[in-house]
Amino acid sequence: MRRGVQHRGFTLVEVLVAKLGPINAEMRRLGADPGYVDSVLDDGSERPQVIATETMRAVKDIVGFVRR
Repeated sequence: MRRGVQHRGFTLVEVLVAKLGPINAEMRRLGADPGYVDSVLDDGSERPQVIATETMRAVKDIVGFVRR
């Protein structure tokens, strides 16, 4: 019987299953709740916009641009 590639007593398949199993489980969990994923994406796009707006306001004040 062929046992496969081994390293320190583990086969390559065992190592892959152990490493990729949790990633697969998390992807399944996230895929089951698209509303949560959408909220994370929305938050991830809104926060940088707020920060960028504040930064640009400060830059314009420092440089001396007149704001409308």
